[in-house]
Amino acid sequence: MGIEDMNLVKAFIKDGEIYINSAIAKPTDAFHEYAHLFLGALKANPEYRESYLEFVDKILSTERGQKTFKRKKAKFPNSSDFDLAEETVADLYGEYMEGNLPYELG
Repeated sequence: MGIEDMNLVKAFIKDGEIYINSAIAKPTDAFHEYAHLFLGALKANPEYRESYLEFVDKILSTERGQKTFKRKKAKFPNSSDFDLAEETVADLYGEYMEGNLPYELG
């Protein structure tokens, strides 16, 4: 997987399963990983792919979405904008589920 120190990893997905390091992960991290599974299912199904793209665009059109995307881009400069967009949505979903983000995301 390319992870040098698994003790520093809060949560990740491998082969469709979520792994959570309960020693350091917060509930936000679990919600973030679940969001990836949900988004992946939408993205993979041709019937829902357009809805996936519209949803991601809507999130990225908010002020909070733009700030989060820019922060992700600075942290992971070699990642594609497409991947960073999904990371942004997963991050904001985690924050929302924790009650740290208003419904409007803005």
